[in-house]
Amino acid sequence: QGEEDKRAVLESESDKREAERETRDRNPSTPLHWAARDGNFDCTSQLLDACPDMVHSKGWNGFTPLHWACWEGHHDIAALLLMHRSNTEAADDWGRTPLHWASDNNHSALAAYLIADSGAIVDSTTPKGITPMHLACRAGNLEVVRILIEAGANVNLNSSTNQPNTSPLGVAQSQAGSCRYNAGVVK
Repeated sequence: QGEEDKRAVLESESDKREAERETRDRNPSTPLHWAARDGNFDCTSQLLDACPDMVHSKGWNGFTPLHWACWEGHHDIAALLLMHRSNTEAADDWGRTPLHWASDNNHSALAAYLIADSGAIVDSTTPKGITPMHLACRAGNLEVVRILIEAGANVNLNSSTNQPNTSPLGVAQSQAGSCRYNAGVVK
């Protein structure tokens, strides 16, 4: 019976390792992704020094570390990642760039930095034709809308969702009654 117990323990350990491997395969995020998401500048810097190519790695939903920094609004982390040649036009699994996330989450200073200092494309589109301006208008992020317009974003660019009023202005107008912020975008 001792041999059977050993075999059972080994099979159990093998099953655990397989489950851990499957979890890693579904979520290939690196420590750099988590440091960027959490706004840990020192850790981000050390990881970039040790593994500079990690700056381009894609993790959960195709996010790069720069996507996380822009989602969370960590301007200092984004600047550090960009100094290490992170790609401002890297698309996640939805086709969104870091500028899409900064615009959607109302990180105006970061959006301005991505455009002015890093050359982010203001009318970058997802496969469904969604631009950073669409997201800023939908969310009622007035300062981001202003920054995008000043950078030359097209407020009349329709998305490809085959719905009426799919330009950023149309999106803001359709939601103006339900969201007090969008009334300001329409004005």
